[in-house]
Amino acid sequence: MRVRAWPWSASVCLAAALLLVGAPTLQSQSLACGRGSDSLTTLGWRAYRADSIAVAAARFAAALRACPRSDDAAVGRGFALLRRDSVAAADSLFRLVSSRSPAYVDAWDGLAIAAYRRGALPEAIASWRRVVALDSTHRSARANLDRLAPEWDRAAVPIVRRRAASLDVTLRVQGEGFELRRGARWEPFYMKGVNIGAALPGRFPAEFPTDSSVYAEWLTQIGAMHANTIRLYTVLPPAFYRALRAYNLAHASRPLYLVHGVWTELPPRDDFGDAGFNDEFRAEIRDVVDLLHGAASIAPRPGRAAGRYDADVSPWTIAYILGREWEPYSVVGFNEDPKAPRSFRGQHLVISEGSPTDIWMVAQCDYLLTYEEDTYNSQRAIAYTNWPTTDAIEHPTETSYDQQMQFRGLRYDRDSSEGPLHEEEGVSLNPSLAHTTARNVAGWFASYHVYPYYPDFLLYDPGYRAARSSYGPSNYFGYLQDLRRLHRGIPLVISEFGLPTSRGNAHIQPQGLDHGGLSEQVAAEGNVRLAAEIKEVGAAGAIVFAWMDEWFKRNWFAMEFEHPAERARLWHNMMSPEQHYGLLALRPGAEGTTPLPGGDPARWRALPALQGGRLLGRDSVTLRVGHDEGFVYLALEAASWRGRPFPWDSVNLQLAIDTYRADLGQKILPTSGLRSAAGFEFLLDLRSPADAQLQVVPDYNPYKPARLVEGGAYFGEHFRRPIHSVSRLDGVFDTLFALTNRPRFTDKGELIRGQGRNIGRLVYARAADNSLADWWYDQAAGIIQIRLPWGMLNVSDPSSRSILFETDAMQTLGLKPDAPASRLTGLPSDGFRFAVVALRPGPDLLGTIPALDDYGNWPSAQFTTWTWQGWEEPTWHAYLKPAYFALQRLWADP
Repeated sequence: MRVRAWPWSASVCLAAALLLVGAPTLQSQSLACGRGSDSLTTLGWRAYRADSIAVAAARFAAALRACPRSDDAAVGRGFALLRRDSVAAADSLFRLVSSRSPAYVDAWDGLAIAAYRRGALPEAIASWRRVVALDSTHRSARANLDRLAPEWDRAAVPIVRRRAASLDVTLRVQGEGFELRRGARWEPFYMKGVNIGAALPGRFPAEFPTDSSVYAEWLTQIGAMHANTIRLYTVLPPAFYRALRAYNLAHASRPLYLVHGVWTELPPRDDFGDAGFNDEFRAEIRDVVDLLHGAASIAPRPGRAAGRYDADVSPWTIAYILGREWEPYSVVGFNEDPKAPRSFRGQHLVISEGSPTDIWMVAQCDYLLTYEEDTYNSQRAIAYTNWPTTDAIEHPTETSYDQQMQFRGLRYDRDSSEGPLHEEEGVSLNPSLAHTTARNVAGWFASYHVYPYYPDFLLYDPGYRAARSSYGPSNYFGYLQDLRRLHRGIPLVISEFGLPTSRGNAHIQPQGLDHGGLSEQVAAEGNVRLAAEIKEVGAAGAIVFAWMDEWFKRNWFAMEFEHPAERARLWHNMMSPEQHYGLLALRPGAEGTTPLPGGDPARWRALPALQGGRLLGRDSVTLRVGHDEGFVYLALEAASWRGRPFPWDSVNLQLAIDTYRADLGQKILPTSGLRSAAGFEFLLDLRSPADAQLQVVPDYNPYKPARLVEGGAYFGEHFRRPIHSVSRLDGVFDTLFALTNRPRFTDKGELIRGQGRNIGRLVYARAADNSLADWWYDQAAGIIQIRLPWGMLNVSDPSSRSILFETDAMQTLGLKPDAPASRLTGLPSDGFRFAVVALRPGPDLLGTIPALDDYGNWPSAQFTTWTWQGWEEPTWHAYLKPAYFALQRLWADP
């Protein structure tokens, strides 16, 4: 499942983006106040810089009592108040000082920060402009202006709306396809496109790059893969449009054409007729049209790009796709309004009869077409976003939540506080209900986001399971055939398709086109197949999702385990499919130093040594441990192993991991029966390259163990409660079996069994051959190399060193939760402890790290605790995935 809604509100983005309030470079503006006041002010700043804010505030207050007109003391108190979240009080002090001492730089800086904290962006920008006018070298003011108003130092360019002398149409609908104007000729045009999201690691979704060179490099790479179209969901900074215009002028024979979106959140109360919502959406429509013609000046707003848009890219803009993936509960809510219109006749589009939401969609598209023609005498082909969840096809294998409960014989009372139900059937949007007027030259088309693994009816519909493309059996092709039949007479564009290369797999698909769990190499083959089947079915275009991996994205399979959620952008969750769709990989760690299974052994030897000991008799072995923004790295190295095959046929290695509090966790290891004073939450069982897995103590297992019932169906929830660690002495560890496909009933009550997989199974491979490689034995170097995703170890946020725990369990441990009862949250980690055991069948103990005491146990003192530094700015590197080159080959043909 893909949900396009931004996961952060504007206020959250604003608060999270706020720079820390530091000590300003004090420029004294005070009247003579005497030594006492000046000394107190100096001491106040000393305490402030030492982060003793309460002491600083008291000293500044005392200085003001001694000399009420001391600007220095007032500014100091203002900054101390900001640090204590007393924004209004701080603001009044900064206003007082800036009015009586207009050249006091730090007062204006404080005023700007206070305005920013209040959400008054125009005032903050104006105040920082004042700071720069007084001190052109003020680094933080310039940085903040660059962040909030990238065009702040650009010379004003008059906004001129240029109207074409005759109707300007670059692309038009012709039957079920498109034609592109080339001079005086119209030629068939098939969209071979790439969707662009632009949030780099560590950034929120609306924190776009402002450097044109970043976009220029991306456009060059996209052009080199033989794509002819790029798609944007929302407005990017002016730098992007300048880069696109420059690229296309330099590549006049093979430009990149633009399909632009107009973004919106869902309407309040599911009311698409809400006046405020419609006014805001139509203002966004006008902004998009104007900026594409190089005639827009957009004021800064939280969560939106802004600036002076002076690059005219309208010659290469070929279409619009409005909106987002519309949640069915929102559509149902509006459709139930008896007062909402059921027909519409506009200047460019007409719909004789349809649901209220059908009418609303067409009306917004007509508004855009009318505005652009009236203002610029231009037209583009247009569509709104749709997806299988709201298609107009009847799917007999899809049933409602109520029906599912009835077939299971369950009675229930739904808790309304859980939010609306997301149903996959029963509501529709049908673009084919709309028709163009004689005035509409550019035309109307249908746009769908279609992935092969979701919703479930794509997997189970008998007709789809019987369908075949040139690649063989294909559920995906069967569904595309249905869509093509539904929209006969207009073009069909699959404006999103793709496969994620995450380690986590959220849904299993019959042809192996899964929702994650695919190596980059396998995903490349799958993406080519999807693109080819889209064209084979007779669609008018295929736009792959997405250009690059985006770390802020969230997915149901992993998002419940990410705490705090607003920091998810700071680390790469390898278990989350949503973060891994990119053709351009944005991977954790520094380029050239990241350890890779089967890669350069020097990178593994560079990991810090944690502990050593003897395994396999006399072999002296070193355990090395390291990390980056995506993984924990473990290396077992022995000089005596070099050049020797590891005796997997006769040796079983166990690596136990204690991730939280030595007094909690499993204190007896299976098979060996070894006892430890430090309890372990996880156990790596390395039996052979073909048989290795990570296991977890039952209480700390985030996935509910499957319960096999009649017909072999898996029932139960995806996740279990509680999730916490307790002290155990039974030697039991669970597999990490996750239910990916829930069992379902068809509308006839027929049971479709659920599916799942053991995500703890480790992949033995070289990373160069399989991007999902978990471990490898480098025989030449004598190193067993292991990398474990943070998410597999229940680390909820490595950047703040937080581990996953359930709030009710926290209370039993005497801890105060920061989340409601029975919810998951993050706890500060006290570090990890590791134990390694080598066994021969029997079992015969061959050695351990650390060494056992005289009684054959591990006392707490034997363990060296491993900790890691958190971070606020992630380290990452980029490379083009195999899918890029595979599509490049496919799209090389005209």
